[in-house]
Amino acid sequence: MDQVESAVKTWRQTVVGSGAIKLNHLQHSSPSAITTPEMKAVIPPSQNTDPDPVYPPAHPPPAASPSLTSARGSWGDGPNFDPITEQTGRPTKISMVPSVVQKRDRALLLRMDGVHAGQVISLDASTVTMGRHPKNLIVVDDTGVSRFHAEIMVEGNSIHLLDKGARNGTLVQGARVSGSVELNDGDFIQLGPRVGFRFSLTDVKQERLLQRLYESSNRDALTGAYNRKHFDERLLSELAYAARNSSVISLILFDIDHFKKVNDTHGHAAGDAVLRHVAGITMTRLRTEDVFARIGGEEFAVLLRGVSLQGSVRLAERLRTSISAGATMFEGRSIPITISLGCAAMQPTSEIGPHDGLIRQADERLYRAKNAGRNRVISE
Repeated sequence: MDQVESAVKTWRQTVVGSGAIKLNHLQHSSPSAITTPEMKAVIPPSQNTDPDPVYPPAHPPPAASPSLTSARGSWGDGPNFDPITEQTGRPTKISMVPSVVQKRDRALLLRMDGVHAGQVISLDASTVTMGRHPKNLIVVDDTGVSRFHAEIMVEGNSIHLLDKGARNGTLVQGARVSGSVELNDGDFIQLGPRVGFRFSLTDVKQERLLQRLYESSNRDALTGAYNRKHFDERLLSELAYAARNSSVISLILFDIDHFKKVNDTHGHAAGDAVLRHVAGITMTRLRTEDVFARIGGEEFAVLLRGVSLQGSVRLAERLRTSISAGATMFEGRSIPITISLGCAAMQPTSEIGPHDGLIRQADERLYRAKNAGRNRVISE
């Protein structure tokens, strides 16, 4: 044991010195681990009698051979070699194929105000009318816009905007239009005090991208129905329209019966298929001006402009019978579905209107339909 302790003391003095670790020897070390013949890598258990043995080398390990040093780099080889990030065989020169430049031959208007901000309107027709009247190709529902406010004319490579004597005027780039003016890419068009459009010349790819961006901000990704945010904004807009035109507005709220059971029995993928199936049937039975939105997990809303309570009940019954008659098919399995619906209607007397009262009334009738046995319509 005296010989072992003496060897340990000598080794520590050589490697450690006076408490400071010497690192200079790393510059000459080899990256390969070499075990000397005098120092066994594994000590047999029969020879290990010391509970915490120390096996110092009889002398420092031999220097690495020049062949190993030249074959593999080490940390001391210089700043140009990084064994972690440096890669061999990686192509550094990649041929680039230039993208095909699309011709900017698509004229469009980008809505810049209100609930319709981001809406993309393609100017495909030779004459596009704009105004508050439903007969216009671009219907602008705003009190500051005239019934027939302006007209856009596409004539070959030039596009002109004509003011049709609107009371609140038409502006292009801040200047009021008298007669007609030619539009240039990027021009800002203002109808009355609040409504704005940006005129743009784009290619097909850009137009599709703008359409997708608008849809993704307002649509539910799973079902294609409008999302809750867009529904809330459109509800206020439709109430204002009904107040200005002294017309009625109706709301149908419905949800899928026992939807949790569908998820628990068939899985969430089947539940998603059911939601898409119900939304698809509903959208085929609505008008263009109707607003269909997913406002909850399995809850939907249909906002009907100018439709009485009796008319909303007739639509609700058509939706109920259509959905209950056609089961959802998922992975070869038939999943029967029914819905419960609540209907409400009102004729607002002001543009703001008690919209929460309309929602609350339809919601109460929806839950009465569910408590009465589901798969039914309640309207009173």
